[in-house]
Amino acid sequence: LAGGSVGFAELGRLRSVMRAAESRLGTYSLADLISECLLEWSARAPAYMRLPRCHLMLSNNLKIPRFGLEISKTSQVVDLMLGALVEGIRHFHINFAYIMGSQWVDLEGRLFSLKLVEALAIMRQKNLHYLRDTICFTLRARPGQLTQCKEILSYLYMSSMPVPLWLLDVSGAGTSQIVLAWEEMNRAVFDGKVQAIGIYSGGPSEFAAVNGRGPVRPSVMALDLYPGVKLTKEQHTHLHSLDRCGVAIMTCCPFGPGNSLLKHPQIRSLAAEMDLDPAMLLLKRSEGLNQMSIASIFRSRPSAQGDFTVESPLNVARGIHRAFAREYTLAASAE
Repeated sequence: LAGGSVGFAELGRLRSVMRAAESRLGTYSLADLISECLLEWSARAPAYMRLPRCHLMLSNNLKIPRFGLEISKTSQVVDLMLGALVEGIRHFHINFAYIMGSQWVDLEGRLFSLKLVEALAIMRQKNLHYLRDTICFTLRARPGQLTQCKEILSYLYMSSMPVPLWLLDVSGAGTSQIVLAWEEMNRAVFDGKVQAIGIYSGGPSEFAAVNGRGPVRPSVMALDLYPGVKLTKEQHTHLHSLDRCGVAIMTCCPFGPGNSLLKHPQIRSLAAEMDLDPAMLLLKRSEGLNQMSIASIFRSRPSAQGDFTVESPLNVARGIHRAFAREYTLAASAE
């Protein structure tokens, strides 16, 4: 559309959308205002235009794609990252609570760094190194695992790879452990190694233990939320209060325990009616509830080996192989 009449017309329409929102700038974030204007403009843009959108929807205030792929095994790092990159996934969630749960605690932590280096080297060999700047990592660790977690954090920091979020897994931890770990995570924020911190699991008492402990307050509350999960009245009230206060809600179990909901007859029936993969239906439900999602898989059935090829970087650059990202972007959110 360079120099064409349609291109100039679309540029004029974008300008008018931004002028109409100019009066709200005094009480509105500039970044959020621009994003909203682009979304409003793109909704009516011609179908043949390539819109300036290179990632999934971002959560409020945190520069994190709403869906993240969990990496919980060192052996998965290379294959999982390369396959996910071809599908358009750019957010990788390192679950140290699971990795460090093995008997080879120190070995697993050091091997993970090596596997990450290997994955980046293979990306360069495949001429996919330009995707390196689009990747972000989030972390999750228990209070006793911060030492090994900080090693990975330091490597990512030296490699200029963003870590927008670090979650503290408070399940089974005492108040004193939580407070000491939170102080350590505060220092990571001040050192610029991570942008925001939050907690996984727990309730009002665990949240109160970290809220106000130091200058950095929790930005995210992560829980295992899925259709049919049983929450107490106190937990419901707590989640609503956090949402009103601007704390982002994350689900680390959108597909149910052991991904069991992907085989649920009702979920599969609803997904078939909407022509969606059951996994996509559940992810869009979480998005409709304004929740970020972390999952160990992104489809109900494993993709064929051919879907994970990275032999054609040109096709990847054009977005032809970004099947998951395209499907996620086009599917409507469901509540």
